[in-house]
Amino acid sequence: MLDQVTRLTVDDALAACGGNVSEAARRLGIHRSTIYRMRSRAVDGER
Repeated sequence: MLDQVTRLTVDDALAACGGNVSEAARRLGIHRSTIYRMRSRAVDGER
């Protein structure tokens, strides 16, 4: 459940920033590498 909420929050931030990972990370208060890692794990989990 928390993973899903986190993923939705990151996805919403990315959408609000036009896909700009650096800006989304800044707004969320996390490092951009965290977003890349989260997205990589999400893709790996879908396989």
